Amino acid sequence: MINNKELIERQKYLFGFIQAGRASELSITTATEELAYEIAPQLATALEQAETENEQLKESVREAKEIFTGMDGFKPETAPEAYQQRVLRQMYEALKGGML
Repeated sequence: MINNKELIERQKYLFGFIQAGRASELSITTATEELAYEIAPQLATALEQAETENEQLKESVREAKEIFTGMDGFKPETAPEAYQQRVLRQMYEALKGGML
């Protein structure tokens, strides 16, 4: 793994070539490798954050399912209760559909 000091040195090296008008001497492979070293830690962090967020969203859907499933025996007695139950079912279905 490359540390920050090495990364800074590599960036200075590349920048020196560019400043001297010698950018064409750098191979595309070298430039690609340098870019990969530079962005790899950022990509790893972003991926880890996305995985964490995905797990949190899945857990939220599981909780919504448990809450909705717990309403199975509920019999609406008024129009507002029936409407509320219909809206809750739609919300659950929307959550479930988004997780497929």
